[in-house]
Amino acid sequence: LSIKKTFIEKKYDINYILDTSVLVDEPDIVAKYFRNRAVIVHSIIQDELEASRGSNINAVRAIRNINYIKNNPSKNMQYISGVRHNADFTKSQKVRVFEELIYQLNKEGKYPVIVTNENDYNLFDDNTANIISLNHLPLLFN
Repeated sequence: LSIKKTFIEKKYDINYILDTSVLVDEPDIVAKYFRNRAVIVHSIIQDELEASRGSNINAVRAIRNINYIKNNPSKNMQYISGVRHNADFTKSQKVRVFEELIYQLNKEGKYPVIVTNENDYNLFDDNTANIISLNHLPLLFN
């Protein structure tokens, strides 16, 4: 994993961008893996979770954890507000938001990494190394 190499060499300030899929699969992911690491949650993720909160208890738990990040900002945990999306937003809108976020973080000299369980993210081709899945986290941090 190039991310593991970056993590070990500590050449970059790594920022982990959490996707909806990992927050639904592991609502307490921040406390479990990212307590002392830079974590970013974009408001589009909360919008997506809000759309499924009535049918998914993990979405409710994830929203609670996002609200904690939003209401208790720190240098390691950041909630980024964007344009509010309704329940029928598309995956391509989320990809655009992630691409813009990656671009901005790169300009700031940071190394953005999207943590997702979705296999079909089509970010611009040179950013495929910036995606890891939930099942890789134990390998990365142990």
